[in-house]
Amino acid sequence: MGTYRRRNSTKSTEQCPRGLGLNRLLEFSKINHGLFRICNENILFEQNSFGNQNYQELGNRFLGSFFEMHIMEQPNVRYELEGE
Repeated sequence: MGTYRRRNSTKSTEQCPRGLGLNRLLEFSKINHGLFRICNENILFEQNSFGNQNYQELGNRFLGSFFEMHIMEQPNVRYELEGE
């Protein structure tokens, strides 16, 4: 479950900070009343449209990761990263 903590990554490098993308995706999902799911090995992490988070241990393991995000489309809305 350490992968799901802020500033943590499965890949370490000294050249660039890692583990920042997950937090941005979670914030984006929450702001847009979205559903967010990520699964790797035997852990399923979910965040619902209210920002409530849940971890669930699965009965089977699999190699790799699965990512899913649903958001409510907002016509005429432009998304930009802060500072860009």
